[in-house]
Amino acid sequence: MSRRLIRLAAALAKGPVTREQADRIAPASNGPDYVRRLRRKLDIKVKCDRIPCTMKDGEPSWYGRYTPTREERAKLRAFVIEQGGNLDE
Repeated sequence: MSRRLIRLAAALAKGPVTREQADRIAPASNGPDYVRRLRRKLDIKVKCDRIPCTMKDGEPSWYGRYTPTREERAKLRAFVIEQGGNLDE
């Protein structure tokens, strides 16, 4: 199993992760693909909220934040442990 997937699962097991954080945690430039893989593998939904923000130039925008439910976090923790990953990373 991909170490990137395991690292992202460990982070999501703790709570919400933004798209940018997912990219850094993996590390990869395709964090959403790794979230998609986790959704399929673990049969979870992991909601992605669009959070409004203002860019440095004053333009309104938004960013994505993945928020697993308590039940999904339990599945993510079990997956990390099963794969020999570290939940403290």
